[in-house]
Amino acid sequence: MEFVAGVVFSTQVSTKYLFIDFQCIYYHYYENRTGTGVNSIKWIQTLNTDSWTGITADRNMLNSIQSDSSIRPRSNVDQLVIGNWMDENFCASLGCYDTILADYLIGAVDGFSPYEQDVIVKKLRAHLNPAGKLYLISMNPIPDHASFPGDVVGEVRRARDSCILLAGHKPYREFPLHWTLRHLEAVGFKVVQHKSMTILHSEKSIIRQLNVGRSKLPYMAVPIRDGMTQYLNDLE
Repeated sequence: MEFVAGVVFSTQVSTKYLFIDFQCIYYHYYENRTGTGVNSIKWIQTLNTDSWTGITADRNMLNSIQSDSSIRPRSNVDQLVIGNWMDENFCASLGCYDTILADYLIGAVDGFSPYEQDVIVKKLRAHLNPAGKLYLISMNPIPDHASFPGDVVGEVRRARDSCILLAGHKPYREFPLHWTLRHLEAVGFKVVQHKSMTILHSEKSIIRQLNVGRSKLPYMAVPIRDGMTQYLNDLE
């Protein structure tokens, strides 16, 4: 099995996996932490694999993962590499796989290859063996409006994304389930099953999103920074 970080490819006999953990990139880019990506690879290491490969588009993320002593790639078998799905030379180097796990890949794409979500879905299909399976994990967009207390989550999301944009960076962009199903089927995937689960937005997770916004304040002009600082403090 081979894994590449954010996406995984596999056969029925589970011999070759590709795991592309764009969730690593997602959390590093917006929260300046690498916990989720590291944990994803730790999970991969518990599986019976012939090999796994971790892919990230972020050099700092790669360095962080490589410095974690709990990540133990097997010599000449497993690997951690830098790559972008819009790089044709990179894609040509990957080959085909038996199982693909796309872990929050779609939502993270805008940070690295804006407006190419549908193209990347097609590229995943091209790297999957005929009898292979794709497992895709994603999140529905947070609604613009909701009743209390759900409206707090929406307001925090707007504040966080405003800070990201004012810093000259790109926020992630989630797509709804029906978009995902439609584009999977359009490129030849047969959707066998899909399941929706509720996400709990705790006080801790909400404050973490506010801190994402705060991490962007140094990139802003002073008058804007002062206003956004007060805005974030008022929300908290």
